[in-house]
Amino acid sequence: MRTIFLFISLAISASLSAEMISSTRFESSEAGKPFLLEAWQKERFSTGTWDNGLKDRTIIDTTYSVSGRKSLRIEYPKGGVGPSETGAQVELKFPSRDVAYMSYWMRFSDNFSFGTSSEGGKLPGLCGGNNCSGGDNCDGTNGFSARFMWRAGGQIVLYLYHMDKPEKYGEDHPLKYADGSNVIFERGSWHHIEERVKINSAGDVYDGEVQAWVDGKEVLSLKGLRFTNNGDKVDKLYISTFHGGNDETWAPTETCHIWFDDIRIGTSREDTRLYTCSEPSLGKNRALCAGSPILLSASNNDYDSYAWTNGNTLISKDKSIFVDKSGAYTLAVDSGWCSKKSTVYISEQLVPNLGEDRTICKTSFETLESGINADGNILFQWHKDGRDLQTTEPSIKVKDAGIYTVKVKAVGCTEASASVTLASKLLNIKDVTDEAGKTVEIKPSTSKDYIWKDENGIPFSIASSCKVEIPNGERYIYVSDADAYSGYIGKKSINVNESYTDNRFDRKLKFETFRDVTIDSLTIYCADAQDVILRVITESDEKVVWEQKYPGLGIGEHRLPINATLIKGKYMMDAEGSTGRLRHSNQNDSDIKFPYTVDGIMSITGSNVAWIDASPYYLFFYNWKISAGNVCASTPVKISSIKEASGMSEIPNDVFIVYKRGSKVNIIANEIIKEVKVTKANGKEKIFKANGVVNNCWEISVHSKEPLIIKVQTIDGKIMTQKFVY
Repeated sequence: MRTIFLFISLAISASLSAEMISSTRFESSEAGKPFLLEAWQKERFSTGTWDNGLKDRTIIDTTYSVSGRKSLRIEYPKGGVGPSETGAQVELKFPSRDVAYMSYWMRFSDNFSFGTSSEGGKLPGLCGGNNCSGGDNCDGTNGFSARFMWRAGGQIVLYLYHMDKPEKYGEDHPLKYADGSNVIFERGSWHHIEERVKINSAGDVYDGEVQAWVDGKEVLSLKGLRFTNNGDKVDKLYISTFHGGNDETWAPTETCHIWFDDIRIGTSREDTRLYTCSEPSLGKNRALCAGSPILLSASNNDYDSYAWTNGNTLISKDKSIFVDKSGAYTLAVDSGWCSKKSTVYISEQLVPNLGEDRTICKTSFETLESGINADGNILFQWHKDGRDLQTTEPSIKVKDAGIYTVKVKAVGCTEASASVTLASKLLNIKDVTDEAGKTVEIKPSTSKDYIWKDENGIPFSIASSCKVEIPNGERYIYVSDADAYSGYIGKKSINVNESYTDNRFDRKLKFETFRDVTIDSLTIYCADAQDVILRVITESDEKVVWEQKYPGLGIGEHRLPINATLIKGKYMMDAEGSTGRLRHSNQNDSDIKFPYTVDGIMSITGSNVAWIDASPYYLFFYNWKISAGNVCASTPVKISSIKEASGMSEIPNDVFIVYKRGSKVNIIANEIIKEVKVTKANGKEKIFKANGVVNNCWEISVHSKEPLIIKVQTIDGKIMTQKFVY
């Protein structure tokens, strides 16, 4: 009996220690109204008696949201500095605890200004006691603050006031991903911030902790901290956000906003962490002309709540709706603390969309979606470079470059079409067609080693060519460049206490390529807003081999596309013609470790100045993305046998004739033939267009006893293949 009682006591204790303290999704508040102290209190938050900016600079908005339809928008007026002129402040209090968790979603407006010549501003975080901040000395009796900040270019840091901070103002701790790269919040994108603070156990004990996660990934873990010595603990989420700094250099250059949503304060990470759930699939776009009204439904998934909107107007909270008007219909669903949205477009007429022109590289095949739901009586017809592909599916999977077109039609609808141009960076290896059981050699035009893989993607050979047996039917093998490389080189990022060089960039970073290498991109850090010109020059005679101008870069971190392909050799990179200053790492950074090398590919060896190497400094150019060889996905090659078509005999002799005369093969095609494709033994192809025209006659040069594969397509869609031997 005693054991049972102990178990029940532990279970009750665990349930009490892990519970949400307070939270809001802003859904119960009236849109268009400011979110005042009373509104926070109605959401069961305990607030103080004061605030900054809630009346004039906050509003419940329906323009953007993570869950439901609403969020909190905070305004940062042009030229404003500090909490009295920009942003908002309010304390969200809770009973003091040794450990507390909080999280929120935030979104910088598309025009968000990070500052003028100084870039930085406060973001909410956990605090305790009297919230030591504002340059105060944290003596252990006036609390602490663990807010976040944006820095130059949208870099996010923890801005920490604690008993042992090294300077007058708070201490920056950059948030970094596992690969060492800085956390950068892009304008116009939602990001999830989560924080855990554990108080130190006594004033002379260094065991305080701060952890942070961004979008579910741990980006900070600090230990060995002292926050207080008077018994103060973690007791509030401080909604404290404004530009600054304390002078006009920190002010936004235009009025801008941040949206906040799904604010949570909890006692465990289960209360505040990022949750994931499936997106409600509404399918492809539809047209009213094909039959209305149209049923829209959140597929087969069940969620806790549903909200359908057309524009910003809420039209239903049911799982499914019928619509009979054109427009964009959005479904927002909530399941626990996971929220997802999906939008479908309803048009009056059929509007196919194949997307933007693009290049096949990341995947072996490219799937082309018509963009239109295939239900009802809609018919699809696909063409490549004007040739009918003989498929009526709503989507197709392709592997070759070309211009692809889909035509769609339905009873009651006007026929419509859409096209897309696909380029390809896959290896240039032709498909193979021959007699079943025959062994053929596939040999790419470039003589080098390739990785040959079977239909399951499992490698079976590394060689310059491959012998395969022609199957009775068709199958694919896959080929990739054996010595291709794609990765990163160089110092990952700059430290916070960086130094800079004025706009006389006679300092250069030296590097060597051991084979042909492409520099895809790299990162620089601007100390001033400026135009930047980057150059690659030869080390021996400083001849410029690549140059690019990047105008209008703001202060802070910038990831720049480079796309410079260099042959084997020794080079230097510099910045010339800049209107400002670039930052670099100095000798105080223990993470500088020359040379930075990828064996057989490239090495960054130092600078062109001896005393800089001796310090050492790391100059300007960080986290290079480089590639060598063909780094695309494996190239598919179709291996197929000749299909003897019984239908070939159905074509009258005076309509389709093939005969050899001297060194030429003559082909005569009449009115029922649409296209003739001839493939020589060496893989070269010729395509002859007939398109139903009478008296077509073509000839093709051949070598003695060279077989031809002839593929005929008739105007009524029949496709027949035969081998012509003479």
